[in-house]
Amino acid sequence: MGPVISMIASPRQSSAITWLVPGWFAIMACATMVVPAARAADGDIGVETIRADVPVPEGASESNASAARDELAKRIAERIRARFEAAEVKYARVHIEDGILTVKVGGDVTSRLAAGIAFPPGEAELRPVVHVGGQWQEQLTDVPETVDLRQGDQLLDRNDAYLWSPERALLQSFVDDVSLSGAEAFVYVGEDGWRTMSLGPPALTTSDLRESRIEFVQNGRPYVALKLTQTGRQELERRSEADHRRWALVVDGEIVTVLKHLKFTEGALLVSTPKHLSSDDASLRWARQVAGRLMAPIPVPLAELSDD
Repeated sequence: MGPVISMIASPRQSSAITWLVPGWFAIMACATMVVPAARAADGDIGVETIRADVPVPEGASESNASAARDELAKRIAERIRARFEAAEVKYARVHIEDGILTVKVGGDVTSRLAAGIAFPPGEAELRPVVHVGGQWQEQLTDVPETVDLRQGDQLLDRNDAYLWSPERALLQSFVDDVSLSGAEAFVYVGEDGWRTMSLGPPALTTSDLRESRIEFVQNGRPYVALKLTQTGRQELERRSEADHRRWALVVDGEIVTVLKHLKFTEGALLVSTPKHLSSDDASLRWARQVAGRLMAPIPVPLAELSDD
């Protein structure tokens, strides 16, 4: 995966679009988004273009700001290229000019999918799923009317319960104001709506990943294989043998899939496609985002620029 960029960026004023939208993976994977095609600067037909502003590294002197920004942009560009390769995007070009990254992609990749691969931080956590149904029951008087308490698969276990809503925004707003004992609450997409999922402390983080790639099962459904450090893999194997609970992969603060078991092959952790993704196209879009982001972290904020 290569060394992590050590430069930390300072906030900058920009007319950029904030792209980190809650439910990004779910939105991108569940539906084919209709996005106006961005014509490439060179007039290539079928090419989508996205752009991002690279900030001046913190601590750079005024006289060296431009050079430091260009050097940082070069390093980030290398990581974006590695991401598109891991995401199996056949045509992807990255150009740098005056600290602006211009990315052009072709084929079946939309501008929104390209941005979802290229620009996010790529922070990963693997966290155990914990049951806190009793804590949700104690807060029932405070939940909005459209939020229900539902029982999980273990019907006789009071703690195997969660909150459910047909709309994400209302449930997310409630969860954001809740503090749980021994767990952190997330909102995760299900087959018929949105539900809470409570997770324990991370057992694996970005520093435990070495590379990622897309693989396919016999029926053509994609999954992501994450190559781990030896220490990371040994810790997960130890945890999985002693603890049979489910695990959630969190990417950039969002649960992207839940694993019933931890499976390894050739030193890689196998990450399956979420159940709610029924189509092959949706599954591939999901796999491209996960494999791309986790191939190379980008620990500086990139602001996607609008066409205005």
